[in-house]
Amino acid sequence: PKVDAGPLSLDSSGLHVKPQMKVAAECRFAKVEFGVDDLRNGLRFAAQAELRVVAESDGYSKDELHANIKSNTPGLKQALELAKKILSKKSDLPEGGEVEPQAEQLATSLGMSTDDLDKVFSGRMARQKMHLKVQADVNVGGSVDARLGWCNTDGYHMLGLGAGAAIGASISFKLFAGKHKSGNSMKIIIGVSNFTFEYTFPLKDGVAIEGEETKKSSGGGKSM
Repeated sequence: PKVDAGPLSLDSSGLHVKPQMKVAAECRFAKVEFGVDDLRNGLRFAAQAELRVVAESDGYSKDELHANIKSNTPGLKQALELAKKILSKKSDLPEGGEVEPQAEQLATSLGMSTDDLDKVFSGRMARQKMHLKVQADVNVGGSVDARLGWCNTDGYHMLGLGAGAAIGASISFKLFAGKHKSGNSMKIIIGVSNFTFEYTFPLKDGVAIEGEETKKSSGGGKSM
């Protein structure tokens, strides 16, 4: 559980002062917030309440991550297909689809070639497990999010823009990408409709994916 009041944030580890100005309450499956979030994680304003259903998977390639996601949440299958297309190259899909492939843009944001991005996705860059977390949000309200490349609280330099809105609204999309400050891993976050897909990919062999081991040891697990 976590409670925020202005710049103060209280969680299981104690009281913290953060560069934020919001009122919020959060537990594992629910969150209510209003205000400006922690500026280290980008420029984000939110006025919303949400219920979150999280599913997670591990695998040695992007395709394995997708195949290992098991959830009966309505709409997840369709959103996953869109996320797959977003991770594709323009040459891999016909023009005029529901979403535009973004592999080239992601590679540019991550400072690598599309060939190297393919190696990361296929597990040829590092032979250790990748991680995918899927969050389903039932929102009342909306948010605007801009991440400008500075180091966030998890150590990732994320770039991208996003706009989230309640179910049934016409605008709800986000795309962020960035490498960890250590250079050992990278993260891609895709928001489609009311689902957020958070991918964490290893870039080197023999090192833990930053943040994931800590989250798992503190009780975070698979919820289907």
